[in-house]
Amino acid sequence: MVVQKIAITNVPCISWEFEYMLCLISLWPNVYNILIGIILWSTWITIIPFQAMYISEISDNPVELMTSICDFASEISAFSRLFIAWSKRKVLLSLIIEMSEDWSKCKVKNTRETQVACFVGRLDFYIYCGAIVMFFPKLVIAYFTDIPENRQFLLKTSYPFVAYKSPIYEIIILLHFGQGMLMAISDVMPATLIVALVCHSGAQLNLLENQINQFITFTKNNDVTDRQMRLIIGEILTKHKKNINFTERIEKTLSIISLVQCLCNGVTIGCAGLVFVMENTSRISAAIANVIYESEWYHLNPKYVKILLLIILRGQIPFRLTAGGFFVLSAETFTLILKASGSYMSMLRATY
Repeated sequence: MVVQKIAITNVPCISWEFEYMLCLISLWPNVYNILIGIILWSTWITIIPFQAMYISEISDNPVELMTSICDFASEISAFSRLFIAWSKRKVLLSLIIEMSEDWSKCKVKNTRETQVACFVGRLDFYIYCGAIVMFFPKLVIAYFTDIPENRQFLLKTSYPFVAYKSPIYEIIILLHFGQGMLMAISDVMPATLIVALVCHSGAQLNLLENQINQFITFTKNNDVTDRQMRLIIGEILTKHKKNINFTERIEKTLSIISLVQCLCNGVTIGCAGLVFVMENTSRISAAIANVIYESEWYHLNPKYVKILLLIILRGQIPFRLTAGGFFVLSAETFTLILKASGSYMSMLRATY
């Protein structure tokens, strides 16, 4: 690990934990942590075949299959976003340096708002890593109380050899724990960094707005010369151009990361089970009307026929489950989500 750290300590929203986690995944100026990158990718590539083996073994269990696919989609999302962040590393590092320079120039005090922003960033990271650590009490209890055949793994994997015996089980658990922590860091750090950059861009626009208001007030003073006016308006234009360039570079990095996250989240929503269960429920509710219609209802008493007609009419409106009333959870909606994500991907390929 080569470390020649640039002193970026004047940005309140970048805490020391945030800084060292960014150094860990090589998203900090002049820090190249090649060893962590090799460990991260080698462990993930090593575990992928065993995860695929587990998915193939539980193909007869739809619930467990969908859960495993959700977990696998989350892993793909995390590593894809980290890979994209690495491919855009120069842009991200230039944004970090520029953000530090802006804070040095404006001399803004560390207010309560910046302290709250820093606290929220830390809380997000600790909650994410805490979720990984919370898997361990169950594993530790099972390790000392259950028989070896009932031991579980941190990640959903299956092995062609006897993996529940010591010391193989302990080695696999350590590998899973290391990968889980690195996944947590690789998932939350790029997203948190981009949020910090976007918030910084908004703050710079607010400062520009205040500067424009001061300029308008300043122009009312009759003692202002044309030279002073040109200097002030030139400074405003330079700052505005700088903000535009800063935002465009954020968009250049954020667009593909957001697209990958939306696509993987769409797969996760579809594989969570609600979509397919609700699709089956809607199909069955709509089939009730056909069952009545195809029966020998004409042999019944007319008063019962009227009741069946009401059921047929209601059966034409299938049962449905919505997400907050905005859209229906169905296979059609899931297909539309994937179709929209694919369309955006095609547009990005044509653009870039």
